[in-house]
Amino acid sequence: MTALPALQAALTGGAAARQRIVPMGPLLAGVLPSVARGTTISCEGAAPVAAALAVAAGPSRSGAWVGVAGQASLGLQAAAEAGVALERLVAVHRPPAVAVHRPPAVATDVTATGHRAHPAHLAHLAHPAHLATRPAATSDSDLRGEAERWAEVLAVMVDGFDVVLAGSATRALRPAAARRLQARVQSRGVVLVTIGAHPAFAADVRLDTTVLGWVGLGEGHGLALARHLDLHAHGRRVPRPRRQTVLTPQLQLAWASQPWPAQQAEPEPAPEPAPEPAAVLASAG
Repeated sequence: MTALPALQAALTGGAAARQRIVPMGPLLAGVLPSVARGTTISCEGAAPVAAALAVAAGPSRSGAWVGVAGQASLGLQAAAEAGVALERLVAVHRPPAVAVHRPPAVATDVTATGHRAHPAHLAHLAHPAHLATRPAATSDSDLRGEAERWAEVLAVMVDGFDVVLAGSATRALRPAAARRLQARVQSRGVVLVTIGAHPAFAADVRLDTTVLGWVGLGEGHGLALARHLDLHAHGRRVPRPRRQTVLTPQLQLAWASQPWPAQQAEPEPAPEPAPEPAAVLASAG
């Protein structure tokens, strides 16, 4: 009987350890099969957006909510092709013109499935009024104000989302604000992904990408269906560096393997019939 409490403690500790691990999708199975909650991943190289979407795809398909801040070039079709569940994706392309106030009942508890409660209270961040085009920040005060608003947006996302993608527009964050955000990421158990090198955040894992070639392109013709990427994962949270070549997006593999329908050539006009010999002699006479 004395061994029963020790066994229960071991089982409880094992379950808690599993909840701290976030599995990645099949595209990253060879280089980054899983990460611990609270990890910061920097996606760099020639295809940082594709790498960031690959990181978000696995948790998203498992029920996690994904927030994207400051990446206006992110397309919903690209996210869907990467495997991200669009019904659990919220994107904020531009920071709100006014300060973001977090509601007092922000959901920070993790449910039994390991995911946060429904972040419906964060949907106001993606309101079209916040995405409207505004004059770009030019003065130092404007840049500081925009950096502070991005810090507020990211703080709200960290409080309510499982995976947060920080886009290129958030690189204006001050180092002090970034340190506070990373401390919040670690305490909340969120996976933070930076799209491109982010000077303010200290990355635990770095995912470098190199484009090796395209599928579907010929010499002067064809349609780009997918591309071969070289993925290289390394960093202080990676036991040993790993490298793998993948084809992305994977949802187009079946399409790419099928032959492209050949264009039917227009029928050539029928040759004119030769004139009769009598008609030739008559015209000659």
